[in-house]
Parts: sequence; structure tokens; C-alpha cells
Amino acid sequence: MTTYYQGKTATLESSWSQYGGGPPADVYNPTITIESAGTGSIVLGPTSSGILHLATGLYSYQWAISASQAAGDYAVIWNASTAATGGSPLQASEIVTVSAIASTMFSTWCDVTIPQTLLSIGAVEAVDPVDYVLAVTGTTYTTGQIMSAQQVLNLHTNYTPEVSGANMQPQDLFWLRYALAYQTAWMASQPGLFARNAVEEVSQDGVGAKYVDENALTLSPLARRSIKQLSWKKSRSLRVRTPFIDDQTPLSSDPDSEANDLYERWVDMYSFGGRSSTVP
Repeated sequence: MTTYYQGKTATLESSWSQYGGGPPADVYNPTITIESAGTGSIVLGPTSSGILHLATGLYSYQWAISASQAAGDYAVIWNASTAATGGSPLQASEIVTVSAIASTMFSTWCDVTIPQTLLSIGAVEAVDPVDYVLAVTGTTYTTGQIMSAQQVLNLHTNYTPEVSGANMQPQDLFWLRYALAYQTAWMASQPGLFARNAVEEVSQDGVGAKYVDENALTLSPLARRSIKQLSWKKSRSLRVRTPFIDDQTPLSSDPDSEANDLYERWVDMYSFGGRSSTVP
């Protein structure tokens, strides 16, 4: 059962095949209806407006869940037919859950909002994750795919939207959103990602491959490049000040230089040990 949140957009999908376990097949006149699983009251539809035909036998619908939508289980019902006119009716359904979302909870880096402050260049608004990933990669991915990529990204950045979102700098948030888009696209083409073993070198039929680093198995190359731009991932160095180089005085950079003699404090060596300053 898939969980969606109040005030968010849910990507609902239906896939159709010629027969159970068979090749995908297109249907005709698809409609979608959403109703409360508890009371049966209609929340949306039936409607065909907004249904997208993604591929053969694959259809999707973006359900903009109202922030005031009651939390609970909802039945998503797809109806279609085998022909444009006079075909046999078809139906598919699933149960989804709508949950309340806490004001401080973020799902992905796209859900984070940063208000304008004296230290930031301006406010950064939250964006729809599906639309954002589409704009960056040119391909539509489901909310579930984006969420999976977000969880893997958290492991590589040591930051999470839930804990760090409110304290994020705008430039870092932009790089994290790019990384999320790239990671989503990369993971979609990595079958068995969650069941892989950690290996450094692979050889088969005389062809070998050696991974760049240990993260190459779980992190997209473009996401890796984006993460390297984060402020806390860049190299930092601390230079120690010295009075001969950094202080604004006529001192020579060589502490043994005679040019420094006039600026050094001279001490009577006879009285240095606490003896009388009178020379015998």
C-alpha cells in the first residue's frame, strides 16, 4: 500500500496487458475514480482529463491532494474497454493511504522551502519533485522512484531534508536538487541495485571493468559531481598567522635578520634571572 501526503501530488499509475503475465496492451477510453475506502464517497472523477499515456499499456494520473483532504485509505479505480466502441469493460484498482504531513517534515530536497534572510540571496520555494526531475532529465519518474533516490542520496551527503532542510543554504539546496534528479534517472536503469555486492573490479569473457571508487555502485556520476559542489564537501585549509609575514610591520620575513633588531624588546641578561640590575 502506497502512502501519499496532504498537500502533495501523487502519481497514480495503471498498467494493462493482453492477459495475466502477458505483453502490455493499450486500452481505450480510460477513466479514473478516487473514493474513500471507508465511506465510498467520491473524491475525484470519474474523469479521463489529465490521464497520460506513458507507454504501451501504461497510464498515469497526477492527483493533487488537497491539504485539507482527510487522512485515511482511498480506492483508486481505473475503468477502460478493449475497443474504442463496443469493447469489453476492463477495471483495475488499488488502495492508497493519505497521511497528514508535519510542518517540519520534508520528503525530498524539492519539498524544502528556504525563506529569505540577511545571509541568503532570496527565498527558495518548494517545487513538485516529479516536475523538477522531468525538467532536469527530460523523463518522467514516479514519486516512489524519486523517494528511493532520495534515501540513497542521504547516505552519501550525511544530510537529510527532515533534519537539515530548514538550515540549508540556497546554493547547497540547488546542488542537492540536481543530485536528486540525476540519481533518480540513474537508479531507474540499475536493476538489482539494492541486492548488489560491493566489488571493485569485474571481468567477464575477457572484458574487464574497474570502478572509479567504492561509491560507483550506488551513486550516479552526475550526482557525485553535484555533491562535490556542496559547501561542506569542499576542501578547507587554515593558515596560521606569523608576526613576520602577516602583521603590518616593517619586520623582515626572516626572524634572524638584523633588520628586525630595532623592533625587538631587549632584555638585560644580568637581571633576567631576578638578580640585581647593578653590574658588579
